[in-house]
Amino acid sequence: MNTLFRFWSYFLREHFNQQMYADFRKYADEDAQQNYHYGMECLFRFYSYGLENKFKDFLYRDFEELTLQ
Repeated sequence: MNTLFRFWSYFLREHFNQQMYADFRKYADEDAQQNYHYGMECLFRFYSYGLENKFKDFLYRDFEELTLQ
C-alpha cells in the first residue's frame, strides 16, 4: 500500500480524480486505525502541496476536518 499512497499523493496534485481521492482517504484512514500511519502522512502531504498548487475549497475542508480530529 505504501507505493500506492505515495503515487496518489503525487498524481492527484496534477490529475485530480474524485473517486481516486475518496479511495485514498478511505484506505489511509483504515490503515491509521490499525496504527499504520504512512497513508495519512501521504494524505497530509497531498493536502499541503496540492492546496498550495491549486486551492480547492472542499479539499481544504477535508484537510481541516482531519486536522481537528
